[in-house]
Amino acid sequence: MIGSVMLLLFFLLFFFIRVRRPKNLPPGPRLLPILGNLLQLDPVNPLKDLERLKRRYGNVFCLYIGSRPVVVLNGLEAVCEALVTCTAEFSGRPNHLMISDITECKGIIMEDFGSSWRDRRRFALTTLRNFGLGKRSMEDRILEVSHICSELERNSGSSMDPQHLFHLAASNIICSLIYGERLEYDNPVFLTLISRIQDLTKIAIGPWAMVQNTIITTTAATPLPLIEIIIIIYIYPNGKKS
Repeated sequence: MIGSVMLLLFFLLFFFIRVRRPKNLPPGPRLLPILGNLLQLDPVNPLKDLERLKRRYGNVFCLYIGSRPVVVLNGLEAVCEALVTCTAEFSGRPNHLMISDITECKGIIMEDFGSSWRDRRRFALTTLRNFGLGKRSMEDRILEVSHICSELERNSGSSMDPQHLFHLAASNIICSLIYGERLEYDNPVFLTLISRIQDLTKIAIGPWAMVQNTIITTTAATPLPLIEIIIIIYIYPNGKKS
């Protein structure tokens, strides 16, 4: 009896408090309160579901991930119109992500498009040019290819995950440009830094982050990711959980 009443209340809630799609957004599937269109997407591989929606609604359609509208672009023409023809309109950054709360929307990547972003970008490009960006002399300072080949040869005949190797190589290139020297791939401090960056990235795109990004609008309401970030940075001295 109680289950039937709760089910009836759910349907009444669905019909009377359902989210209405704004008229200025592209067409898309009907959405549920709170969840949006999450139940219509495969959490492991949503590409097939997006392809199905493309066939029904066209190359430009709108989904709701929780309470957040997301416009999906398909095809070269639609992408070029958004990123080339309407560059200024699509140069903004989302400010509701968990990582946005942590960084306070500062920096080149997460800062919204505006005068402050232009100043930071101009400073970054000037600094990189001072390090040799765009000049042939930079090629002589980046000697990481030989170390990558040596590492691949060392693992010849056995399976390996190249992702970690490329993380080390890219980080070493940055170290070579900024500090003038590289670190060995087995350096414990170097491995700790890479491990912490990987752990923090997993948290930023993990399930708790998705809940905060799409349903809950304040990071204070979901403290678990922040607690884990503090543990990774300050408590585990080796950057690894015991």
